[in-house]
Amino acid sequence: MKKILVISQKELVKEPVFRQDKNLIEMFEMLTKENETELLYLHKNIKKEEETSSMEEKFSKIQKYCLRDMMQKNSLKKNISKLLAEKKYDSIIFMSYSMAQLMMPYIDSVSDKINIIVDFRLSRIEYIMHQYQEEMQKSYANVNTIYKDLKINFLQSIAVFEKSDFCIFDKDDELSFLNKNGIKNIISIDMVPASLEKKRNKTIKRKTVEIVFNNNNFSSKAGMPVLEVVQENEKYVLNGSKKSNIIDAVNDIILKNDADYFCFYNEKIKIMPDSCEMMSKYFCFNDNIALVAPSVIQAQGLSMLQFQSYFEEQRYNNFTNWEECQPLFFSECFIVKKDFVKKIGYFDNKFETLSYALFDFIVRLYRTGAYFFVMRDVPVFKTSAAKHTASLFKKDRNYLCSKWGEFDFSFETGI
Repeated sequence: MKKILVISQKELVKEPVFRQDKNLIEMFEMLTKENETELLYLHKNIKKEEETSSMEEKFSKIQKYCLRDMMQKNSLKKNISKLLAEKKYDSIIFMSYSMAQLMMPYIDSVSDKINIIVDFRLSRIEYIMHQYQEEMQKSYANVNTIYKDLKINFLQSIAVFEKSDFCIFDKDDELSFLNKNGIKNIISIDMVPASLEKKRNKTIKRKTVEIVFNNNNFSSKAGMPVLEVVQENEKYVLNGSKKSNIIDAVNDIILKNDADYFCFYNEKIKIMPDSCEMMSKYFCFNDNIALVAPSVIQAQGLSMLQFQSYFEEQRYNNFTNWEECQPLFFSECFIVKKDFVKKIGYFDNKFETLSYALFDFIVRLYRTGAYFFVMRDVPVFKTSAAKHTASLFKKDRNYLCSKWGEFDFSFETGI
């Protein structure tokens, strides 16, 4: 007998009208036959007394917990951890994608030990896939807009896909479509009882190297170091001065490292320890994704504790990703796949300012037709702007315009 915790938005109801309620009852009727199954729900039902007694009679052996009761005095994480430690569940089943997004940060400590199943049947991605399949059956299919939504929703779901052992979808044609797109841990609802053993394969660990630009010494006086490269494990901090050849140093780091991805950002950007890892996961969706950027938030005056709190709030609320079409927006912080660096070449060392060299690199990358994405669920924090010498901007601007034509922007407060 397995010990299972089902996490739902709603409590069990006597006469279900909505599909969400029907799915929950279907799940319990299937699981309670041979397993010890408990319920953790978010919203309490407003029920008549006779309905309450009827439901208690039908599911009399089910232990129920209300999530809102656990949220009192900001003690949700503590209460969830206590419940999981005491009960030692074999499996956790999320009855909706939104509940998985909400709760996964609170079960991180046990997610590698407990079998996790997520029901996607009422999610946005399932709805779009159904639209896509219907459109493909028409004589004159028009799937461009639908496919774009599908692609973005795949990206939004990757964090949940990777944390889950199994994901429930509804139709056979949708299961086939998901498997063709490399999502292997897909099951239908009738396969749940046979999927209560942990089966998640270990994902391949990809190496990401961080390259951080410190321009505090850019206009330093004579006698200061021309360039100092400080290596800390997989992180390189480049401390530059006015005569620094930072671009050659960047190219040298890329050339000598066997990393899969490189993350570039300025020292003025505050980035959380696992930000790069979270962004790199999105590359696995499609081989033509060349660049992923976080959401850059202006945050002067905030403490690192406040950064961490905001980051934790945002990291699983990934429902507003979009495909970006303007390469200019990626110059402050981005992560790029090394395969594309090999394809288009390294940074142009004819530039003397890093901002223009980075932008030139991104334009060359963009012209290959590769995908660029901004991830709203991965925020970083910009505390102040870096300063550069104005005379160098004029020279580099002229060189950039000789390559790509006129641009109506300025980098004087950029990287």
